[in-house]
Amino acid sequence: MGGGEDRFVPDRVPSQPQAEGDGPRGLPRDRRVLIFIVIACALMMMSIDATIVATALHALASDLDAPINWTGWTITAYWFGYVVMLPVSGRLAERFGHRRVFIASTLAFALASLACALAQHVALLVFFRALQAIGGAGLTPAATASSWPGSAPAATACSACSARCFRWAR
Repeated sequence: MGGGEDRFVPDRVPSQPQAEGDGPRGLPRDRRVLIFIVIACALMMMSIDATIVATALHALASDLDAPINWTGWTITAYWFGYVVMLPVSGRLAERFGHRRVFIASTLAFALASLACALAQHVALLVFFRALQAIGGAGLTPAATASSWPGSAPAATACSACSARCFRWAR
């Protein structure tokens, strides 16, 4: 690190006396473990869903009477939507709160998953997979900042970097 470079320095939170067994955010240990399990399950669900479709492409093609190249779009739509929405969701989590964005993203992901299961045409499935990606993208930054103390500045730095990229692209 040289002199004059912009460096991200996280805000320091004044330490508060904590009761025995309380964590860094003043939550009891069992509550922190429960939060961690919920967040880990949501991230695992999103990760599995992102890759599981690849194993079912032929089944999708036969069930929906669609060519294999159209079923391949289900993977592309998910990853494209995820990559586009990841910096946006980080910014939303920073602005509206990580917990709110996590809950809204989980709900959006679950509803889009239901819509994917009910889709009767491959074009609808591709569309619902893109919506599912929006929910999945919101899980990642919100979960990261909610799970580990001190990670919110990293999410802030990520959203600031993406904002610079968007300004540069204009």
